[in-house]
Amino acid sequence: MTTQSQIRNLSLYGGLAYLGVIITGIFSEAFVRGGLTVTNNPAQTAQNIADNIGLWRLAAGADVFTIGLDIVVALCLYYLLKPTNPALSLLVAFLRIVSLAVLAIGVLSHFLPALLLDSGENLNVFSKEQLNAMGYLSLRLHNVTYHVCLILCGFYNLLMGYLLYKSDFFPKLIGIAIIICGACQFANSFTFFVAPQIQDLIGDYALMPALLAELALTYWLIYRGIRPKIG
Repeated sequence: MTTQSQIRNLSLYGGLAYLGVIITGIFSEAFVRGGLTVTNNPAQTAQNIADNIGLWRLAAGADVFTIGLDIVVALCLYYLLKPTNPALSLLVAFLRIVSLAVLAIGVLSHFLPALLLDSGENLNVFSKEQLNAMGYLSLRLHNVTYHVCLILCGFYNLLMGYLLYKSDFFPKLIGIAIIICGACQFANSFTFFVAPQIQDLIGDYALMPALLAELALTYWLIYRGIRPKIG
């Protein structure tokens, strides 16, 4: 049986890891890839990466760090939600781990442009334009894996929101917020595949409520982890 002290530790470590996931995710996706990738311009994108190659490599490292931290989050939330519904909490943890496997594939796609830039004479059979095109195509593939990951995130957040709502440990409002988070993530990324013109319109607006919901859950986990008592 999990003791009160163990519950507090799981909550604190899970919350701190979740905060790390949010910070590293925003850094890599929004700041680095979003800032250096130029839509439909492989040459300028390659030049931006070449001019900021250290930052680009750091973003890849941050993505790997994100994966490690999110595994901690998955395990902590599994044990916190297990008393509510053991089978469903296990499914949520499994879906989260699968989404991280997809994210790991995306790290490879992110890093390919850096490999192409550092290839030297190994790839001189290709022209500069061809190398730029391959690097840009790799980033488009990364975008696909990113949306596959978000669809999986949408599924597990819908289920996790239900568990949070039913749990005695979390406020019901947090559960509702995470359900909305899952719906927003799913809507954003599913439309990427089936209706990209709609996704272009709703993308940023759909993900903002999701970010706020995850920040609320993160705050609650840390807050409950540092409280002297859990009532």
